[in-house]
Parts: sequence; structure tokens; C-alpha cells
Amino acid sequence: MCLWYVILTLSKWIEYYDHYKSVIPADVQMYAKNLRNEIKSKGIKEFRNNTVGHVWDKKTKMPITMQETQSRIQQILGPEDIDGFMRWVNDPTDNQFPRNVISVVEHVRDRIQEANGFTEKDLV
Repeated sequence: MCLWYVILTLSKWIEYYDHYKSVIPADVQMYAKNLRNEIKSKGIKEFRNNTVGHVWDKKTKMPITMQETQSRIQQILGPEDIDGFMRWVNDPTDNQFPRNVISVVEHVRDRIQEANGFTEKDLV
């Protein structure tokens, strides 16, 4: 369930980028877009749409099996194991920009804050 929550949250970056890319400062635009594309290429949005919130496959009109779920998860993980995937998301010992999701999201957030003169309170 924790993995599904992470996947659900990652899929939100695609939506955020697609709707708000115009407010992302130019110096971090490429990093934000690269993260969006990497999340998309892992099939995370499709997994959210077709597996996380459903037990029924609309295409086959049948329940989603555990084997299908595992296969879809493996597509997201790629050659990484679950630990490697989670370090790609957040490595508490090495969150250096732009190595993982957290570092990119935080850096983009900070640049939006700086470029617009927002305070921490404005971003909540």
C-alpha cells in the first residue's frame, strides 16, 4: 500500500507540470520536464489510472489479477528492486539535486518561491 501511495503521489507531478509549467523558472524547467517524462516512461500514470484505484480492468472487463498487478509494478521498478526505486524517489543520505525525485521537486519549489517572492506561508 505504501508503494501505491508513492506511485499515486508521483503521478501528480505529471499533472502539476502539464498545468503549471509556465510558472517554473527557466533554469529548472528542463529538470522538471525530465522528471515528468521519466515518471511517464515508467508507466506510473497508467498504473495509477488502471490499477491503484481499481480492481476491475476496463479493457478486459475482468478483475485485475495479482500477476497483472505484479507485472505492472515491475514495469515501474524496471531493473531496480523496490529499495532502488525508493532511493530514486527519496534517498535521505544523498538527496543531491538532480539525483532523485525529492531533490528535483524541492529545488523547483524553491526556485518558484524565489522567482515570485513567495514566503513559506504562501506555499502551504
